[in-house]
Amino acid sequence: MLINIADEKAPDRLCEIICYPSGNYEICRRRLNELYRMGVRHIVSIGRARIGRLNVLGKGCESIVVAGIIEIDGIIAIKIRRLDSRRSTLSDEANRLIIANSIGVGPKLLSFSRDFILMEYIDGVKLVEFLDIGDKSKLVRVLLDILKQCYKLDRIGLVHKELSRADRHILIRKSDLKPFILDFETASLTSRGSNLTQVISFL
Repeated sequence: MLINIADEKAPDRLCEIICYPSGNYEICRRRLNELYRMGVRHIVSIGRARIGRLNVLGKGCESIVVAGIIEIDGIIAIKIRRLDSRRSTLSDEANRLIIANSIGVGPKLLSFSRDFILMEYIDGVKLVEFLDIGDKSKLVRVLLDILKQCYKLDRIGLVHKELSRADRHILIRKSDLKPFILDFETASLTSRGSNLTQVISFL
């Protein structure tokens, strides 16, 4: 289902996800206007999680992730800061994703603001689901790629801090089996730790 964010009924249809969890109507209208200025034209109801009448790609303690459509790049993922988030902005996470992108890690960042991160949409499966497929050659290739990405992050000192739960933070793209490390929300350039160690402990 596509919802045109410029439609006069869009706030009524989208308020529950754009302003989760309170559904504040006035803030929703402001946020939809901001998304429109950022190039977003539609919200797409897809994903395994559900909020009210709409499907979403993900639902976390600090944010909601939905699919959207923009004029230039087609379908994208939009991270939306929850109204009850402990974080006052998504800018710090976006800046860490920029650093990860600089070494070829993570979904491509498109743009961001205090309340939104627009990034590449990954049509993929969770790592745990992929590990169950039983194709040894594919498994080895994907796992080596994940380990290489973790090593690259370690080299620049960007610690993800959540990769011991890699099933929640790594997607394998269906089209080419490329793994993507997601959610740099708690990542740090000053914390001690190793991404490689985290992933290996999960495996």
